[in-house]
Amino acid sequence: MCMAVAKTVQIYSSLIMVIQDSVTLSDPDGIGVSALYIVQVNSFFHSHFKIIFMAKQSGIIRINGTLDGVTFYNTRDGNLVRKAGGIDKKRINSDPGFARTRENMAEFKNIATSARFLRTSMVSLLKKAKDFKMSRRLFTVFTGVKNLDGTNLRGQRTVAGGLATIAGQELFRGFDFNANATLTSVLQAPFTQNQATGEVSIAAFDPQQHVRIPQGATHVGFSTALVALDLQNGAYSIEQSNPQNLSVTAASATVTTTPATVPVGTGFMFMLLLIEFFQEVNTVQYPLNNGSFNVLNLLDVRTL
Repeated sequence: MCMAVAKTVQIYSSLIMVIQDSVTLSDPDGIGVSALYIVQVNSFFHSHFKIIFMAKQSGIIRINGTLDGVTFYNTRDGNLVRKAGGIDKKRINSDPGFARTRENMAEFKNIATSARFLRTSMVSLLKKAKDFKMSRRLFTVFTGVKNLDGTNLRGQRTVAGGLATIAGQELFRGFDFNANATLTSVLQAPFTQNQATGEVSIAAFDPQQHVRIPQGATHVGFSTALVALDLQNGAYSIEQSNPQNLSVTAASATVTTTPATVPVGTGFMFMLLLIEFFQEVNTVQYPLNNGSFNVLNLLDVRTL
């Protein structure tokens, strides 16, 4: 039993070393892709083996760096500590005994790359709906989508392959990019949507009755966006409608928002709804609390 645990610890440490050495992808949210890999590896080992490989620093003095084989570093989840070491990276990349490890790492990399492509394609929208843990949640959902790829072999499954299925699209559809302001919790009015044009229409919309207004907000805005994205190479095109902005005390009226054109591309078409809140001061509207109350929801996804 002890030898099995030791072997598990060795494999874990080696995976972390390989991830840190090999992954150099950028992350527009400020969370490195390698860090996302590590989060997922930790979750896997904890759920399957009930082992936690990281500890939190609790002392007054916070340390960053490596000391006597122990690495100290800072994350949004606090100051963490882990022990360095493990099996040589070359062995993981070539030893037949680590074939499953290489397959999992290949699929991990595809998930991270696909998530990065999506975030890059809609970075202008993400800046308006802040959620620092969104990358982790997106990674988790994309892992489930990848598992629905019924075409490629293990180790070659992709998010694009899973998203090409009805089940994969259903799993991703409705994703809230800001978990602190979900669509169903903020908008309490029925609406219609046209996936082909990106139009969203809310009939007889009454701000006082149909939207949860955060304290300090004087105006609310609605806009939709269509994003054509190829998850294989990251090529994308985006079109966003002009915001329909109105006072939170406005009379009931129909609100309709539609992108001027439909973007052209290959891969997948994503339809999104953005709800923003503003505070007006001396005729100037300012984003309320840096967008923490704003909604960004994936209304639809379809194959092009």
